[in-house]
Amino acid sequence: MDLSPSTLSLAASYALAAYLTYNCFTPPNPIRNRSSKDRAGIVFANPKVIALPRFVVIIAWAYHTLLLLTIHHPPQLLCPNPQNLSSTTFTWNTYTVVFLTLLTSAAAVRIAAFRHLGQSFTFQLSKPKKLATDGLYRYVQHPSYPTLVVVLNSGVALFARPGGIAGCFLSESMVNWEWTSTVWTVGLVFSTVISCAVMWIRVLDEEELLRKTFGKQWEIYHHKTKRFIPGVV
Repeated sequence: MDLSPSTLSLAASYALAAYLTYNCFTPPNPIRNRSSKDRAGIVFANPKVIALPRFVVIIAWAYHTLLLLTIHHPPQLLCPNPQNLSSTTFTWNTYTVVFLTLLTSAAAVRIAAFRHLGQSFTFQLSKPKKLATDGLYRYVQHPSYPTLVVVLNSGVALFARPGGIAGCFLSESMVNWEWTSTVWTVGLVFSTVISCAVMWIRVLDEEELLRKTFGKQWEIYHHKTKRFIPGVV
């Protein structure tokens, strides 16, 4: 087992990423029945569906961490095809730093949005008691949705690479296939596109609800702030 300072610090970073991701997918308030107008509610407001990513997060990060700690001689039961593991997937490098930074930063923003809205933050579409225009919401209208997309896909980019968990269950020829990296990249892009599409549906439904609930107040706020990135979009 590798217990070097570099490996242990990376394992600690994985643990932090797992903890933050788990919290990002944990409803801060109880999930109630979703409205028929909540089209994305089948994902966000279904207790069984939303529990799945939390379960996957814990299993995937735990598995990835065990591979990290035993990367030189992983048990056969843990990884049937250890020859497929890539050392670059389990070390500090530019790729790891970028995606861990993206994940932790985005998760921090989403959790801050949970705390700022308090009882008003619900995974199902519901009328808030007041329109939030301060704190994070002073700068963007929807800080929690794009950050969730970043958290989700940064996690996939980190632990689902061919040289990581997937490699343990793929044949050596499949991992070394010249198109493997292309297929992997297309899969990551596809995951990002799908999650962005679901996010956009929720944003449109939420904005319609806010428009009906707060009228002119919402229109003024909507036109003077950006949706996702301050001063950009």
